[in-house]
Amino acid sequence: MKLQEELDLLRRQMGSQNGGFSLVFVLVIAILRILLGFLIKR
Repeated sequence: MKLQEELDLLRRQMGSQNGGFSLVFVLVIAILRILLGFLIKR
């Protein structure tokens, strides 16, 4: 929920600069979210 809002903000910031780069950035953030979720579960 909070992460989703941050992701949306980042996507808006990157979208205004570069469309292609924002996609890569969102993918990196998604991977970090998965890793964080895994660590929190343990």
